[in-house]
Amino acid sequence: MDVRLFEKIVRELEEAGVHYLRIAGGEPFMHPQVNEIMEICRKTKMIKSVSTNATFINAQTVNIIKNNSIDWVVVSLDGATEEINNITRGGYSEVIDGIKILIENGITTKIACVVSSINCHHIEEIVEMAEQMGVYSVGFILQSDVGRAHDNIGSINLSRDDLENFIKNVTILKSKKYNVKIGVVFPYESKMPWELSELLSEEQVDTYWPEYSFKSKENSVSCMAGIMTCAISSTGMLFGCEQMLGFPELSSGSLKEESFKNLWEKMENINILRNLNINMLPKKCQVCKNYCGGGCRAIAYENTGDLLGNDTRCDLLYE
Repeated sequence: MDVRLFEKIVRELEEAGVHYLRIAGGEPFMHPQVNEIMEICRKTKMIKSVSTNATFINAQTVNIIKNNSIDWVVVSLDGATEEINNITRGGYSEVIDGIKILIENGITTKIACVVSSINCHHIEEIVEMAEQMGVYSVGFILQSDVGRAHDNIGSINLSRDDLENFIKNVTILKSKKYNVKIGVVFPYESKMPWELSELLSEEQVDTYWPEYSFKSKENSVSCMAGIMTCAISSTGMLFGCEQMLGFPELSSGSLKEESFKNLWEKMENINILRNLNINMLPKKCQVCKNYCGGGCRAIAYENTGDLLGNDTRCDLLYE
């Protein structure tokens, strides 16, 4: 992204009251003007983070992070061993070295781990390693059936049994006295993620997942795209969330040509997302006893061609 466009966007985000800005890629530290970009971030009052593969972390990039008041850095790592990590991501040794450099320099460091059939039985190893290294948190990201993950869905996606065992195992890990914080990032925001709904009573999920509100069914959908979140592409196009970046037709317009405020308030695609309610989704979602609010709209669009379609990962659709 051009630096002047980035500066315009950041200014407009702050004017609109956005409180959190995440810089991601690609790899942000490969940008030839990364120092200027981070200096622009420093001038804002927003909370700021950078997502990186950590292979470009060195003395120079550490100084850029520290000098520009970046609140934390998120490092992508899919395994506690080279054998597991390098199946899907590569560069294990460089990533570990990068994490160590960040922590040695007092930078709050979080690990983001995409969970798949390849690593779902090794999550405790990742937590143990993170604990020993002094990582602040580990966020396990459930595989989204979008983009490259959609193309590989048969080979790496979790089976229902693996998913249930993963949730149970993370719940057990959360119950232990680790210093590192442990969480799961569902590919949508939800009052009740369907991945948790069947496990509440037997696995004390309601005790160890207090961030979720297990309340009576409402009419609102769970997806926060275009409501609490948005994503901006490297070319300045606005989308409801980062899962939608691969669908140009879901763009809400160009920030090169319009202000963020105008696009956020007026554009059709954003307003479609903002005005959804559960009664606009397929019948099974409307009457489901395990309220999740319909799941992820990007996954629904990927698999059905319709923003109002089913999140096809949910097994309850096929009962």
